[in-house]
Order: sequence, then C-alpha cells, then structure tokens
Amino acid sequence: MRFALAAFLFLVACGRTDLSTPADGGLPDGGPPDGGPADGGCSPASFTEACGAIQNSTWASLHPGECGLCSPGGTCACTWHVTFSDPNKWSWQHSDFGETGTYGCTGLTVNVRGAFPMDLQASYDPKCDQLSWDGVLYRRGQ
Repeated sequence: MRFALAAFLFLVACGRTDLSTPADGGLPDGGPPDGGPADGGCSPASFTEACGAIQNSTWASLHPGECGLCSPGGTCACTWHVTFSDPNKWSWQHSDFGETGTYGCTGLTVNVRGAFPMDLQASYDPKCDQLSWDGVLYRRGQ
C-alpha cells in the first residue's frame, strides 16, 4: 500500500495526471511504427516548417526505449510516443511515465515548454519526415 501511494505521488509530482495505461500498454512491443522502413530510412515530406508538420499528430520512437521494471528485477523496452494537439500542446510518454506542456516553432526547431524546468531539444527533419525529440528519433504514426 505504501509503495502504491508513493508511486502515485511520484506520478503527480512529475506532472502526470492521466493515470490511464499508455496506448501501447507499457509492455514490450513489435518495434518501429508502421509507415516507413524498419531501419528508420527516409520518407520525404512536403512540410517546410516544424509546426505545420507536427500539428495534431502522434510520433513513435524508431527504436524501443527503456520502459521501467516489467518483472521482478527485469527491464523491458517499449515504443515511446510524442503527441501534439491544438492549441500547441504536447504530451510525451516515455519510460514508465509521461510529461506534458506547450510548444511553438521557429523554422524546423520545436520550442518546448513544460511544467518543470527542462533542457529538451526538438526539431523536425522534412527530408525524412522525422522528429528528433530529446536526442531520440521518432516517425509519424501510432
């Protein structure tokens, strides 16, 4: 009971108010999102600036990331997701928690603002229709 309460307080302190299960269940998954080469190769897009490309979209990491403890003493990997919605809101499901905030764009750079001080870099690559978010590459899709 104490552990459950501590975990809940940690999630709330980290800005996660939606305690529902992530879309991928937080469990190991099948790999990269649909919609492009499995190796993360390029699929050119016609967008010339970041905000037009990311508006009302969901992005999935090309490679599974750490996803917390899935079994006693073990770790597992899952696809991380970044979702952009209007008006200029983002949510980031990574590891075993999520974060939210607002964004704006300058050219191909996504200017990220969150609930907590963060040093997070994000940019859009129109040559490959990929998003770089905190050093991890994402492809458009679920």
